[in-house]
Amino acid sequence: MEKRHEDERYLDELTDVDEKAADGKAQTPQKKERLSMILLCALNVAALVYLVVALHAYFAVKSELKAELSGEAAEPPAPMFFDVTKVNADLTPDLRGVKQPDGMSPDFLRLYAANDDVIGWIRIPDTCIDYPMLKGEDNDYYERRNYYEEHDERGSVWLDYRNPFGPGQALDNVSVVWGHSFSEHDLGFYELEDYLDVDYYKSHPLIETENLYGEVYRWKVFGCMITAVEDQDDNGQIFYYWNTQLAGDEQPAFVEEVYRRSWFRNPMVDVVLGDKLICLSTCTYMLNVGREYHEIRCVLFGRLLRDGESAEVDVSMAYENPSPRMPQLYYDQKGIENPYRATPVFGF
Repeated sequence: MEKRHEDERYLDELTDVDEKAADGKAQTPQKKERLSMILLCALNVAALVYLVVALHAYFAVKSELKAELSGEAAEPPAPMFFDVTKVNADLTPDLRGVKQPDGMSPDFLRLYAANDDVIGWIRIPDTCIDYPMLKGEDNDYYERRNYYEEHDERGSVWLDYRNPFGPGQALDNVSVVWGHSFSEHDLGFYELEDYLDVDYYKSHPLIETENLYGEVYRWKVFGCMITAVEDQDDNGQIFYYWNTQLAGDEQPAFVEEVYRRSWFRNPMVDVVLGDKLICLSTCTYMLNVGREYHEIRCVLFGRLLRDGESAEVDVSMAYENPSPRMPQLYYDQKGIENPYRATPVFGF
């Protein structure tokens, strides 16, 4: 019998393990080829997904740009303020067990049931100002609370706590409505600052208010001003425009102060002794520089329609005030002389 070489091995002498190992070594190139094919397919799929996402983004941007250039309005964002329609749809008149006053307009039933601090409505046609009006025990309560009395930095729109606005109640000489100004979705009294442009005034010359009993008041706009509320920003002489208890004999001087400060004038809207006035007040940031914050207000003024007077406002002769009185802060920032520095301020 032929002697085998010590290093020589025959197939019949290989164990199962050896067979598997040999099998594995024999198939290694094939497995590598399969792995390469799988990796290549995966890369192709990833590339295809990336292309689809990129095309979707491209056509979305293209569509938005086309809508913008064509003047088409994009889908409006979700409202950030209280949704009046939703309130009326979801609430029931007895939600809080509130007994509605006799004679209340049906339009206000559900709103009043949700919050019995509601006292009416304020609107300026064709603007974002179209809200229920609230009234708290002071002027701080609704400054940082929404219609549902929850904490909300945007606050609400509220009537000065000193002003009456009930059925048959005589209005004060000056009624004051407060609201914040938020550029996001044009909330609150954001559009008041637009009245600094006389052309905007010409398109929006009327304010409307309504109490819970359906009594409607219309006011002709006659001025819009920028003013300070802190002494250091205006030579220590602040125009107390929120004076709800303005005496009758003080009215001419008060109105003259408004005229002096207003960014526009309309000689076709006069104010005479005994006219009731309204002012809408909000913050403005136009005099803030860097991180400096100043308590500056933009205030819109209107006077109540007289008995039998038409609600049509003649704006044909309205003009821009070339030099409205501004807070001293404004002149300091501009480095110019205040032409009104020696002119007394109403109340001083």
